Amino acid sequence: MEFNKAFKAKKRLENMIKKSEKKVSKKIQAKQAYWIVFGMIALIVLVLLIFYLRQSSYKFEYKTLSFTIEKSGETTFYHYYHNFEKDNQIYQANTYLRIDPRKNDVPAEINTSFPAAMNVYISVNQTGLSECTDAAIAVATLTQFFATNLLKVRGATPDLNESLEKNLRFANCTSNPYNPVILIEKGNETKITQQRNCYIIDVAQCEIQKAIEKFEIKALLDAKDSSAKN
Repeated sequence: MEFNKAFKAKKRLENMIKKSEKKVSKKIQAKQAYWIVFGMIALIVLVLLIFYLRQSSYKFEYKTLSFTIEKSGETTFYHYYHNFEKDNQIYQANTYLRIDPRKNDVPAEINTSFPAAMNVYISVNQTGLSECTDAAIAVATLTQFFATNLLKVRGATPDLNESLEKNLRFANCTSNPYNPVILIEKGNETKITQQRNCYIIDVAQCEIQKAIEKFEIKALLDAKDSSAKN
């Protein structure tokens, strides 16, 4: 009898231990499940945060313009685009800058306007600018800027003798009173000024890319401001 009692007591003890172990095991499993779920949520939040920070670092606002930083090989571009309507069609115009617009400090005391029906004359005085290695690229960029906005562009020279000798179109701030003229020439200071519908881009120390990009930025800001008023 004593043996049976002892055996039953042992069995009860073993059952209690097993039940206790099961409870402990369930608690451990519950905690593990909690930490797994918590870890997954934390990982998702971290990934989203990294994505947001990366996106934020590639986008920025300059006044009323939204730019995206893009890279092509070793070259960094500052990309801006806008949509516009012409003849019942929607177009997208893209502008790619090489200089951060936030750091472009070229003075530009101008108020630009480019009527769609008017030819835009880009008149370049080669004297003092032909030695600038990026002059051709900068002028081509400006030409493309107008072309993507569906404006008609004409090349010219402000040197009358050169126009006669080389059979080039002549344009300065007085020759075409009804057309926008962009006069690019060497100056003592890099700056942009205006005489009616003539925009004078003075270039010092071969800062032609910087000056032209500042002109493009100002033209975009003026166009957006004009569109908002209308």
